[in-house]
Amino acid sequence: MKISVIYSNSTMADFKKRQKDKFNENIELVAKHINSNTELKKKVAFVGGSLLYMNDIVNAADPMGKIDAAGNTILGIVRNIGYWCCIIGCIIDIIKALMQGDTKNIAKVMMKYALAFGALYIFPWILDLIKSIF
Repeated sequence: MKISVIYSNSTMADFKKRQKDKFNENIELVAKHINSNTELKKKVAFVGGSLLYMNDIVNAADPMGKIDAAGNTILGIVRNIGYWCCIIGCIIDIIKALMQGDTKNIAKVMMKYALAFGALYIFPWILDLIKSIF
């Protein structure tokens, strides 16, 4: 079963075909004009070639991509080191608190290290949020 949409006393397929034909005719007129003028032909070839060359250069020389990749690698390493430092430091502080008989401060110690470790993830997220806003 085929459904047709009528637009201006013709089907939508006919309308699209006419628009495509009209576009192709305009492109052919531009191509004829460029081919008839040798100076214009040279300029179009130069600009077209330059654009293709620049596309390769821009893709190959994207320094920000490499900097971002290196920064994310370093951030991952720092987060892993911070993870283990927070675990070891928290355990040491909990043991110190228990040795002194202070069981009430254990939750405070755990929250202190959880907040410190969370900062390793929250701060870069805040900076990305600010960068996307402005």
